[in-house]
Amino acid sequence: MSTADGTGFGGRALAVVLIAALAGGVLLGLYVGALVRPDGRRRVLAPLSRSAVTSLITTALDLGTLTGLVELAGVHYVVATFTGTVVGCASNFAINRAWAFAATHGQVHHQLARFLPVQAGSSALQTGGVWLLTGVGGLPYLVSKIVVAVAVYLGWNYPLNRNFVFPP
Repeated sequence: MSTADGTGFGGRALAVVLIAALAGGVLLGLYVGALVRPDGRRRVLAPLSRSAVTSLITTALDLGTLTGLVELAGVHYVVATFTGTVVGCASNFAINRAWAFAATHGQVHHQLARFLPVQAGSSALQTGGVWLLTGVGGLPYLVSKIVVAVAVYLGWNYPLNRNFVFPP
Protein backbone atom coordinates (compact mmCIF):
# COMPACT_ATOMS: atom_id res chain seq x y z
CA MET A 1 0.00 0.00 0.00
CA SER A 2 1.25 3.48 -0.75
CA THR A 3 0.17 6.94 0.30
CA ALA A 4 -1.79 9.15 -2.05
CA ASP A 5 1.19 11.42 -2.65
CA GLY A 6 3.40 8.47 -3.63
CA THR A 7 5.76 8.78 -0.67
CA GLY A 8 4.78 5.58 1.11
CA PHE A 9 6.36 2.18 1.36
CA GLY A 10 4.60 -1.15 1.40
CA GLY A 11 4.49 -3.64 4.24
CA ARG A 12 7.75 -5.35 3.20
CA ALA A 13 9.70 -2.13 3.57
CA LEU A 14 8.19 -1.58 7.01
CA ALA A 15 9.19 -5.10 8.04
CA VAL A 16 12.75 -4.51 6.81
CA VAL A 17 12.99 -1.20 8.71
CA LEU A 18 11.69 -2.72 11.94
CA ILE A 19 13.90 -5.82 11.67
CA ALA A 20 16.92 -3.62 10.98
CA ALA A 21 16.09 -1.45 14.01
CA LEU A 22 15.71 -4.48 16.25
CA ALA A 23 18.89 -6.13 14.94
CA GLY A 24 20.76 -2.87 15.44
CA GLY A 25 19.42 -2.68 18.97
CA VAL A 26 20.64 -6.20 19.75
CA LEU A 27 24.08 -5.48 18.32
CA LEU A 28 24.30 -2.19 20.18
CA GLY A 29 23.22 -3.96 23.37
CA LEU A 30 26.09 -6.40 22.97
CA TYR A 31 28.41 -3.45 22.43
CA VAL A 32 27.12 -1.82 25.61
CA GLY A 33 28.10 -4.93 27.52
CA ALA A 34 31.64 -4.48 26.26
CA LEU A 35 31.71 -0.98 27.76
CA VAL A 36 31.56 -2.20 31.35
CA ARG A 37 34.89 -2.80 33.01
CA PRO A 38 35.55 -6.14 34.70
CA ASP A 39 35.25 -4.43 38.11
CA GLY A 40 31.72 -3.27 37.21
CA ARG A 41 32.50 0.41 36.71
CA ARG A 42 31.13 2.00 33.56
CA ARG A 43 33.36 3.26 30.83
CA VAL A 44 32.95 6.78 29.45
CA LEU A 45 30.76 5.83 26.49
CA ALA A 46 28.33 3.69 28.47
CA PRO A 47 25.62 6.40 28.90
CA LEU A 48 25.80 7.24 25.18
CA SER A 49 25.56 3.57 24.21
CA ARG A 50 22.67 2.87 26.57
CA SER A 51 20.90 6.00 25.35
CA ALA A 52 21.39 4.88 21.74
CA VAL A 53 19.83 1.49 22.54
CA THR A 54 16.93 3.29 24.24
CA SER A 55 16.57 5.50 21.19
CA LEU A 56 16.49 2.47 18.86
CA ILE A 57 13.71 0.88 20.90
CA THR A 58 11.62 4.02 21.12
CA THR A 59 12.28 4.88 17.47
CA ALA A 60 10.89 1.46 16.52
CA LEU A 61 7.70 2.43 18.39
CA ASP A 62 7.77 5.81 16.68
CA LEU A 63 8.28 4.29 13.20
CA GLY A 64 5.61 1.67 13.79
CA THR A 65 3.12 4.36 14.78
CA LEU A 66 4.10 6.58 11.85
CA THR A 67 3.86 3.80 9.28
CA GLY A 68 0.67 2.33 10.69
CA LEU A 69 -1.07 5.69 10.67
CA VAL A 70 0.05 6.53 7.13
CA GLU A 71 -0.29 3.13 5.47
CA LEU A 72 -3.26 1.67 7.32
CA ALA A 73 -5.26 4.68 8.47
CA GLY A 74 -4.45 7.14 5.67
CA VAL A 75 -3.23 9.85 8.05
CA HIS A 76 -1.02 12.53 6.47
CA TYR A 77 2.67 11.78 7.07
CA VAL A 78 3.29 15.10 8.87
CA VAL A 79 0.54 14.44 11.46
CA ALA A 80 1.66 10.81 11.75
CA THR A 81 5.29 11.90 12.28
CA PHE A 82 4.30 14.11 15.21
CA THR A 83 2.08 11.39 16.69
CA GLY A 84 4.88 8.85 16.41
CA THR A 85 7.29 11.10 18.31
CA VAL A 86 4.77 11.45 21.14
CA VAL A 87 4.30 7.66 21.36
CA GLY A 88 8.07 7.11 21.39
CA CYS A 89 8.71 9.74 24.03
CA ALA A 90 6.52 8.09 26.65
CA SER A 91 8.78 5.06 26.89
CA ASN A 92 11.93 7.07 26.21
CA PHE A 93 11.67 9.03 29.46
CA ALA A 94 11.18 5.94 31.61
CA ILE A 95 13.97 3.92 30.01
CA ASN A 96 16.44 6.81 29.98
CA ARG A 97 15.73 7.63 33.62
CA ALA A 98 16.01 4.08 34.90
CA TRP A 99 18.72 2.63 32.66
CA ALA A 100 20.48 4.86 30.13
CA PHE A 101 21.41 7.62 32.55
CA ALA A 102 20.72 5.74 35.82
CA ALA A 103 19.10 8.90 37.17
CA THR A 104 16.60 7.49 39.63
CA HIS A 105 18.29 9.52 42.37
CA GLY A 106 16.70 12.70 40.97
CA GLN A 107 13.13 13.74 41.66
CA VAL A 108 10.95 12.46 38.84
CA HIS A 109 8.75 15.56 38.64
CA HIS A 110 11.77 17.83 38.18
CA GLN A 111 13.20 15.55 35.51
CA LEU A 112 9.84 15.34 33.75
CA ALA A 113 9.51 19.14 33.82
CA ARG A 114 12.89 19.38 32.06
CA PHE A 115 12.10 16.50 29.68
CA LEU A 116 8.84 17.92 28.30
CA PRO A 117 10.33 21.01 26.60
CA VAL A 118 13.21 18.89 25.27
CA GLN A 119 10.67 16.47 23.81
CA ALA A 120 8.56 19.32 22.41
CA GLY A 121 11.66 20.61 20.62
CA SER A 122 12.50 17.12 19.38
CA SER A 123 8.98 16.58 18.04
CA ALA A 124 9.05 19.96 16.31
CA LEU A 125 12.47 19.32 14.76
CA GLN A 126 11.49 15.84 13.60
CA THR A 127 8.12 16.88 12.22
CA GLY A 128 9.59 19.88 10.42
CA GLY A 129 12.55 17.91 9.14
CA VAL A 130 10.38 15.11 7.74
CA TRP A 131 8.09 17.67 6.10
CA LEU A 132 11.10 19.44 4.57
CA LEU A 133 12.80 16.30 3.24
CA THR A 134 9.56 14.70 2.03
CA GLY A 135 7.35 17.64 1.07
CA VAL A 136 10.07 19.80 -0.43
CA GLY A 137 12.88 17.33 -1.13
CA GLY A 138 10.69 14.52 -2.43
CA LEU A 139 12.19 11.73 -0.31
CA PRO A 140 9.93 8.90 0.91
CA TYR A 141 8.64 9.74 4.38
CA LEU A 142 10.35 6.77 6.07
CA VAL A 143 13.73 7.68 4.61
CA SER A 144 13.19 11.27 5.74
CA LYS A 145 12.17 10.09 9.20
CA ILE A 146 15.25 7.91 9.67
CA VAL A 147 17.65 10.65 8.49
CA VAL A 148 15.99 13.29 10.65
CA ALA A 149 15.69 11.01 13.69
CA VAL A 150 19.43 10.30 13.69
CA ALA A 151 20.30 13.99 13.27
CA VAL A 152 17.91 15.10 16.03
CA TYR A 153 19.11 12.37 18.37
CA LEU A 154 22.78 13.32 17.96
CA GLY A 155 22.33 17.09 17.89
CA TRP A 156 19.41 17.62 20.27
CA ASN A 157 18.05 14.66 22.25
CA TYR A 158 21.22 13.07 23.60
CA PRO A 159 23.04 16.27 24.57
CA LEU A 160 19.99 17.75 26.29
CA ASN A 161 18.93 14.53 28.01
CA ARG A 162 22.48 13.89 29.22
CA ASN A 163 23.28 17.42 30.42
CA PHE A 164 19.90 18.99 31.23
CA VAL A 165 17.20 16.39 31.90
CA PHE A 166 19.36 13.76 33.64
CA PRO A 167 22.60 15.55 34.56
CA PRO A 168 25.36 13.40 36.05
